[in-house]
Amino acid sequence: MRPIVGALAAVCLLAGCASSADQVTLPPRDIDRWVLPLDRFMDSDDISANYAETLLMGPCMNAAGFDWDVPYRDPYAANRATSSAVGIRIFTLEIAQEYGYHSAPNLDPGAAAWKAWAYREITLAEIDAIRECTEQVRAERLPLLPGSAQLGNSLAAAAYDAAEQEQTVQEAERAWRDCMAPLGIPDLPASARDMPSPWLANELGYTGTLGEPTADEIRYAVADAICRDDSGYLETFYDVLWQKQAALVGDNADALLRIEGMVTEHREKVAQIISENAPPAPE
Repeated sequence: MRPIVGALAAVCLLAGCASSADQVTLPPRDIDRWVLPLDRFMDSDDISANYAETLLMGPCMNAAGFDWDVPYRDPYAANRATSSAVGIRIFTLEIAQEYGYHSAPNLDPGAAAWKAWAYREITLAEIDAIRECTEQVRAERLPLLPGSAQLGNSLAAAAYDAAEQEQTVQEAERAWRDCMAPLGIPDLPASARDMPSPWLANELGYTGTLGEPTADEIRYAVADAICRDDSGYLETFYDVLWQKQAALVGDNADALLRIEGMVTEHREKVAQIISENAPPAPE
């Protein structure tokens, strides 16, 4: 499709695009877990990297005169049942029946303690120390990944945008809207990906993905999930998106493989830092 090529031209010039698709084995298709060709090349581990960075700041913060007793957290635990491996929201009938539009609970036993510590009130002097210690850690112990490591994320975003412009997807979206019409949602969005709409969120008291769904939310969400299936929207969008991403993997294989090695090395370093520096998990 011409628009996506134009949108990515600058990226290819900078990253060195290739057409060696035989270098990359695509994963097995799995619509329920929303597995896609670009997943392995996406840098989506910000929570773990930020936690590792926070753990390494201890000596610097102590030297600046501040206690830095970082609590335990499991950065890999959040919302696994309702998100893909790269953090994309998953929405199926089974999920709608259990969680509505909400995310699955965070299974981290240290989540409450971490939230209390991370959102505590601190002084301006401590804010300045945090800034300086963060810079020190990044300079000496855990450098940030370069911007080029975001190529997989950029390609994935472009693929989503391109897929939504495909005629078959737009026809499936219209069929989804027709199916949803009896629910009487006045601001029903053009795409199911934008559910719940602002009006529906207000009606349900839905303020974000955390929390417990109401019976009304479950009812709307289940109807939505059924319409996504019956209209063919979910399968059509997944198929088109898969094709877009597979083509981009082939066209950018060399650059993506270089980035994958960089991201994997960084992820392994982050995991080692957490293993060696995090306090024990609460019992």
